[in-house]
Amino acid sequence: MGMSIDNQIKTIFPYLTKTEKRIAYYLSDNLKTMEHLSLESLSKSVGAGEASIVRFVRKLGYDSWNAFKDAVIRELHATEEEETEPEGDIFDRLEYEAISMIKETHSANSESLLQSVVEEIRKATRVYFYGMGTSGIVATMAAHRFFRMGLEAHAVTDAHMMEMTAELAKKTDLFVAVSFSGAVVEVIRGIERAKEKNAKIVVITSFKLSPLATMADYIITIPPRSLEILRGAGAENVIPQMFILEELYLYYRQNNKEAYSSEERVALSVSGHQTQTR
Repeated sequence: MGMSIDNQIKTIFPYLTKTEKRIAYYLSDNLKTMEHLSLESLSKSVGAGEASIVRFVRKLGYDSWNAFKDAVIRELHATEEEETEPEGDIFDRLEYEAISMIKETHSANSESLLQSVVEEIRKATRVYFYGMGTSGIVATMAAHRFFRMGLEAHAVTDAHMMEMTAELAKKTDLFVAVSFSGAVVEVIRGIERAKEKNAKIVVITSFKLSPLATMADYIITIPPRSLEILRGAGAENVIPQMFILEELYLYYRQNNKEAYSSEERVALSVSGHQTQTR
């Protein structure tokens, strides 16, 4: 199962026109009644022309209103038995949210996409993980994981370093930009320059129409929890970012004896050093 239709709407919402946002709000609130919703009635409800609605569903990747409606109905029938959000204490709600975020992120990104990204990592001379703020912490963790397997992996979380590494980029380098909004100016500048140098670009973001996403060779989507870009620092964004990067790490490590050996040697070296310094 791919990304849910509600999440599909969320990933493009910030970059829609005012009219399209009215359509998005209405549909997001009324997906469960889609079976009884006609194009004409939706047009009247949101005060938008039928042509605007058709343009909106095409931005979601559907050829027509009927194709979109059929997809919503199929999804509703498939998810009737799904678990509902608990009304318990904070831990119960957080646990439910964390599991939901991971499942939705997994569904949103095909195995073939992730394997293609892993192949680019394998081919790259150097891998740069870009990120600012909380996404920078995630980028640092990712670089650390891949570095332990013998890759020349670097976390770049400083604006000046982004400009310098991008300026020195080669076409054999891979740049992985981690950004919830996909609109962080410093990251955009670096990725723009790296792309000019013909380096491969992977973008991990929640918004597939964002400036960063438009420059990507591969877009890994983190389904947002809201229609609006509210904040990128919460667990609702960090947990799925970490999960998808861990998935890439495990795919890379799988059946890769050299990577496994490198990781093992590093682990022994670090643990030996810790023992000596105690």
